[in-house]
Amino acid sequence: MGIVIAFMIVIFFREKPPTAPSPSATDANLSPSILPEGGLINSISEVLPAKGFKPAMKQLFGNKIVILLMAIFGFIQGVFNTMGTVIGEIAAEYDFKPVRLGIR
Repeated sequence: MGIVIAFMIVIFFREKPPTAPSPSATDANLSPSILPEGGLINSISEVLPAKGFKPAMKQLFGNKIVILLMAIFGFIQGVFNTMGTVIGEIAAEYDFKPVRLGIR
C-alpha cells in the first residue's frame, strides 16, 4: 500500500502549490549577506537555484549520508517490529491477549 501511495506522490506531485501555504512562505527571511546588490528580492528563486522535484530527489538519494541514515533507521525499525512480533507470539503461548499486553 505504501509503495502505491509513494508512486502516486511521485507521479502527481506539483513543483509548487498554486498559492503559498502561508504568508511567511512568500517571505525569503534571508540574511543581508546573501541578498543581491540592491538588497531587495522579489522571490526566493532569485537567490536559490530552481530545481524540480525529480532532480532534488536524485540529489538526495545520491548523498551517501542520507542512504546511511535510511539504512540505520530501517534496521532499527525492523528490529523493533521483529521484537514486537516475537514478544506477541511468546505471550500468546501463555494465553495473554493483545489487549492485556497493551498492543491494541
